Amino acid sequence: MTSDKLHDDLLKKLLEPLAKEGIDISRIDLSEIVLDRDSALALQREVRIMIMRGQHTTVDLEGQSIPVGPDEISRMLKEILLPFYSKGEKT
Repeated sequence: MTSDKLHDDLLKKLLEPLAKEGIDISRIDLSEIVLDRDSALALQREVRIMIMRGQHTTVDLEGQSIPVGPDEISRMLKEILLPFYSKGEKT
């Protein structure tokens, strides 16, 4: 199995709870971020928190629930992973 395939499989497994909630995880893009153990655990933790808080589906904006799409989810997850990743370095 190639490392890209292994990375994709790991990412799908970590994002699976979002898929179960009806989010199209195929459109979530984490760019060139490579997951090591610490970043994978951080991603897994954040996905669980997103589901518990309901952030994967809506954002409350002045009393209105606004759907959150894959682009916003990608951005939120990248922000979580930034401490584990430096540009140009594979972690």
